[in-house]
Amino acid sequence: MATTVSGRAYAQGLAKQAALGTAVPPSSTVGLWPKWENGTNAQPQSRTKKYNEGDGSAFQSLNIKTGQWGMAKFVTYARPKEAALLATALSGPGSDVPGALAGANYPHVITRTAAGALQPHTIAANVSSNYYRQIVDAVCHKMVISASKEDPLLKLDADFLGLTNSQGGTLATSSVLTDLPFGYFGGTWVAPVTSLNGQVTGFTCTIDNGVSPENYIGETVTPNPFSGTITLVTLELDVFWTDGGAAAAAYFNNGTTDSPLLPTSPFSASFQCQSDATQTFLLSLPNVSFDSTVLTPATEGAPMPEKLTLQAVKVGAVAPYQITVNLPVAAAY
Repeated sequence: MATTVSGRAYAQGLAKQAALGTAVPPSSTVGLWPKWENGTNAQPQSRTKKYNEGDGSAFQSLNIKTGQWGMAKFVTYARPKEAALLATALSGPGSDVPGALAGANYPHVITRTAAGALQPHTIAANVSSNYYRQIVDAVCHKMVISASKEDPLLKLDADFLGLTNSQGGTLATSSVLTDLPFGYFGGTWVAPVTSLNGQVTGFTCTIDNGVSPENYIGETVTPNPFSGTITLVTLELDVFWTDGGAAAAAYFNNGTTDSPLLPTSPFSASFQCQSDATQTFLLSLPNVSFDSTVLTPATEGAPMPEKLTLQAVKVGAVAPYQITVNLPVAAAY
């Protein structure tokens, strides 16, 4: 009788490839195996065309595959090395620029500077001691970065798309990293929204590289290599207001009335997280501007929350986001 496999036996890892088409399976010495949270997955994906032919029956009669690819998601309270690897996967080749040694660590400054190629990876889902599923030429097309007072650890939710799927017998997973995950220390805001300081109870930053599998499928069912298009950066804040000054500054473009057909005034935000005394994660958004807001009063008399949505944009040569991870590792990811 077959033994049911426990979900606790599952492990999912990724490793950077040197070239498209050449798999580099993660192992005990190559790549990383992040501690995973619910929502983590790896799956082959297909697109089909269904035909309703007139054969005299009440049923569909034909189903044809028209596209195939792999999908994977990592949901993790990332350790420092895992955060650097996932942020570099999101931002593309050459995006990690390590700085000079400062104390015990090197600041790894990571940002997406140009559209185009994304870094290919091999992802392995170790289901049990005798079976794993593998996705090759997988690129990170989207990441959600979040933390809040209710869930104060920095959470990374990274989505990958890959070109090919396969399966194998067994892989040796790496030993568990002993670093602590990042704890959220708070946001820092500058004029004109300094009144946001201390009022944000949670943030969610979504960085989307604009990759759709259907756009890369030609005469074969396997897509061409995925590449990024326009990277969109959205920031959602949960705020307890003590006054309306910050909302007015964000919404009214530093005025007191609507200002149609004018660009909203950008301001900067940064979110600091810390793993230990020296290893830190800093998300910087140099130019964010108001998009929408929902003010939600409650009859219970609790502090009044407001959900504020902002968009980050590129201004001049300044990219819309930058991630800095301090690590005791000199080499770029």
